Amino acid sequence: RSELDFSGLVTEAVEDAELLAAPGGIGVRAEIAPALRVSGDAILLRRVLLNLIDNAVRYNQPGGSVGLMLTREKEQAVLAISNTGPGIPAGKPGELFQRFVRLDLDRNRAAGGSGLGLSLCREIVAAHGGRIFLQQSDADRTTFTVRLPALKASGA
Repeated sequence: RSELDFSGLVTEAVEDAELLAAPGGIGVRAEIAPALRVSGDAILLRRVLLNLIDNAVRYNQPGGSVGLMLTREKEQAVLAISNTGPGIPAGKPGELFQRFVRLDLDRNRAAGGSGLGLSLCREIVAAHGGRIFLQQSDADRTTFTVRLPALKASGA
């Protein structure tokens, strides 16, 4: 692990989100707190970001939106990634982070993955002393939240 500019990592991921979202006419908006730092592995944390962004784009509606919000709450970096997709089927949220689980809405291999993405995200986030969870899922919006220990701001 090393000290990382998590704000910068998320900013770079927003650029990737815009590229992924463009073909579906999906808008991307971001609010990123500046100079938020964490201790971690940049490659693994980037994998978490890209997986969550890919899911937010893939399971969205045409012309929908993806939002990324990075804030600091006390001693934590809090990243919320949301979309305007169909939501998680009732009774399924508890299964999301299990290996090889694919929800009914993504049975098509062309649209759905292997069922490992969220499980890997959970393991990576946990290895960084954080947690990931489904914050909201309804007909209008689905939001996943990642909480990581934040480093003290420079000069603090």
